Amino acid sequence: MYRELGYAGRVTLLVLACASPTGPEPEPPGRGGYPEPRPIEMGDVQPLSWQELFNRRKLHTLSLRLDDDATAALAADPGGDQPVDIVIDNRQVGRGRLKMRGESTEQRWDGKPSFRLDLPRDDDGQVYAGTDELVLDAMVDDPAQARHLAAAAILADLGALAPAVVPATVSVNGQPFGLYAVVEVVDSLFVERHLGVPGVLWDGTEGADFGGEGLAGWEDTVPDDGRGDPADLMAVATVARSTGDDFFVQLANVVNVDTFFLVWTALAAVGHDEGYPYAPGDVYLFQADEDPRFVFLPWQVDDGWPRDFEPGAAASVLAVRCLYDEPCRRALDETLAATRASLEGSTAQRSLDDVLALTDAAMEADPRRPYASDEVAVARVQLAARLRVWAARLGP
Repeated sequence: MYRELGYAGRVTLLVLACASPTGPEPEPPGRGGYPEPRPIEMGDVQPLSWQELFNRRKLHTLSLRLDDDATAALAADPGGDQPVDIVIDNRQVGRGRLKMRGESTEQRWDGKPSFRLDLPRDDDGQVYAGTDELVLDAMVDDPAQARHLAAAAILADLGALAPAVVPATVSVNGQPFGLYAVVEVVDSLFVERHLGVPGVLWDGTEGADFGGEGLAGWEDTVPDDGRGDPADLMAVATVARSTGDDFFVQLANVVNVDTFFLVWTALAAVGHDEGYPYAPGDVYLFQADEDPRFVFLPWQVDDGWPRDFEPGAAASVLAVRCLYDEPCRRALDETLAATRASLEGSTAQRSLDDVLALTDAAMEADPRRPYASDEVAVARVQLAARLRVWAARLGP
């Protein structure tokens, strides 16, 4: 699996309505008398390792400071990046770039926006803590304020090489913005950190698949180097169209099937049916120079465990072909059985318990929390109850 490439580690549901944020309406940061931030010089930077930054057993802190011009510019154009001084876990990181992301561009400063944070590099071009970008997920669509964190922890425990996600409290210009999920970004640096071998990283954008128009959905993340060859993707599509009894043998020649099955069953473990192979797109593929078979890397999972999840209802081209091939289906069932055994061994429940214990106080104190405290409490109890019986959803 990933280790071959040098990877060394790694109840009844209620429908809860979204409530207004608790407490008084927050003022935009930069107003209300906060002092102007002192620009951080790179000489002030205090090193932080990747292991420290993504320690999931710790509630982290992120302090962001923008001057009034940058604050106003983000209010006018949330998707444009602006300079920001960054402190993580009381350590100076330096001056980076900040922008709002996704639907947060509609919330602006008076809500609880999600952010994309570009970290600085030093004078030699070296990145901070092994990464140069973070996503700060405000979790505004999750009443439990825990699904993203719990799903990432479970994927990691199962061995899937998914983006790391850790909890943090975030402040902007001294004003508390509350509990966030800090998400690792998958890019060439991610591959370098975790796999340690050169190769090509493909991003499976919306609709990406191994057939028809889906082939156009795969994007080489570094197109200028000319290393990504679309013919390799077409080779997988050719195998997927084959009707012979040797489909699984052919598939293993072009795809790292261990990682394909691992990602498939790990997504089943967290009830996420919006990523490949349950649906086209929302996945990364990696080809090592020394072994060009496609390795599957899941996107981040910011939801999960829906009531209507069906573990056998995968719709991607490769998944459907596998389900109709006996050797492929048998190999999938073996991986799924191992995943189910891990869940029955309380892996998922333990991961969720850790997340809830670590974030409970920060959730209660969150001044911009989009759900009332009792709604979050009920959602957390329901999520825990669902995880206790989830393994049974994955088969006998």
